[in-house]
Amino acid sequence: MYWMKYKTWAEGCSVQDKFFKVLKVQDPQAREATLEEQYQHIDFVSKLGTIDVKGKERANRRMQTSSDIQWIEFRGNTGQPGWIYGSQDFIAFERNYGFILVKTVELKKMAENLCNLGTKVYKSTEALYKGYSRKDRKDLLSMVRMEDILELPYKILKYDIEDLI
Repeated sequence: MYWMKYKTWAEGCSVQDKFFKVLKVQDPQAREATLEEQYQHIDFVSKLGTIDVKGKERANRRMQTSSDIQWIEFRGNTGQPGWIYGSQDFIAFERNYGFILVKTVELKKMAENLCNLGTKVYKSTEALYKGYSRKDRKDLLSMVRMEDILELPYKILKYDIEDLI
């Protein structure tokens, strides 16, 4: 699969591994999603519900990751509905102290209210609350500030050093 060659894909796997270790402390019966579930934007299934994990983001591929912004995918690369419209119950966002879990339905409402997707920009760094599509792709993305997400109700799954060993 072509996307497996990207550095961001490898980084995502590392974030998911970290999340799974933290999740297993909360729910030893938690499991990784099946391939069919992954197509519905689900990474893990637990007693908490179904969860899609998102690592720290970059405004563009050359920048460092940041805890201040988060990309929202309204439409994926091939034009299919983006992860914000997935079947998962929660989105888990990586933070320096662990992960925050936000209900997808609440995040979707917030993102649809804040983001003006009709206002299109052509540079990823200008996509805060605006629509952005990558060259030769059918995606539609926008950025929000993490502080907007933290206004929503959320649950924290903190890192424990022993969880990550």
